[in-house]
Amino acid sequence: MSNAIITHQGEQMSSPKAQGWTSGKVIYAVIMAFCLVSFLWNLAIGAEIYNMPLVIWICRLVCVPMAIYLGKLWKDKGFWILSASFILFFLRVFIPNPEDIFADEVPECILSAFWLYCACYGFGRVLNKDQMKRVLLFCAAIWVVGIAAISCLGIYTAWTDISYHKMGPMPIGIYEGRLDLHYVATTSASIIGIGILVTTIVCICVRKKYARIVFILLMIPMILAIALTDSRLAYVSVPAGIGFMTFVGVFNWYSKRKETDSGRTKAWLPWVIGIPVMAAVFLILLFAIMKITPVFNYFKIRRII
Repeated sequence: MSNAIITHQGEQMSSPKAQGWTSGKVIYAVIMAFCLVSFLWNLAIGAEIYNMPLVIWICRLVCVPMAIYLGKLWKDKGFWILSASFILFFLRVFIPNPEDIFADEVPECILSAFWLYCACYGFGRVLNKDQMKRVLLFCAAIWVVGIAAISCLGIYTAWTDISYHKMGPMPIGIYEGRLDLHYVATTSASIIGIGILVTTIVCICVRKKYARIVFILLMIPMILAIALTDSRLAYVSVPAGIGFMTFVGVFNWYSKRKETDSGRTKAWLPWVIGIPVMAAVFLILLFAIMKITPVFNYFKIRRII
């Protein structure tokens, strides 16, 4: 029995996820973070997702063998299922029209699928839970800062009535009374809404209070920019998302309290506290977002600031 336990513990320690940071894991995490942030940045500025610089495609291709080797994916059934899906996808494009393999965006689409199937799938096999959390929080933090910067630029263009056209295919500025951020107003609001929800998740996941304060402050220009887009869907979805994440935060607080005060907490307590808090957050944010644009225009016309 003891030999079986020692053998099982030895297998756990020898698995890739059980090990700490190695040089291979660090290199793999850095390259994956670069690929992920570049993809999200292209999405944020309205650039063509498939039309990326050569260095990004090289990094993606480098990630694939590293994920297979470090994560030992050949031992995972899921990897072979995804590989079969990739081969079927390739054959579906190649058999009807072989010339399409080298036409337009097909090569980039195939390479993107190859990266997603191998490198991203291996991400959870190479790194353990704590390592993966750190890498993803780092990527989320960089992207959130970028979204906040674009939001600040959009607010500036709305205030000065000057369009900015250097990063994406569409200018940043006011068009027909609504703020466009490299996209039409509704799509711009969706991108900023995702940034706000990601920021909320980061605030829940980070442990240091000063970091939470920084990310809460980064949400202010995003909320102001999303109000200037005048998107009704964003008006409702963003307060609903933040309200729900607040509800999750109450349950997270309850679980930590339950660990310290075992036996004295009630199962119904997070529901009684979370539902009213969620409703209050939703209504307050909805009312605030609806009032931002009139107040902004009032100050803009009178040039009070």
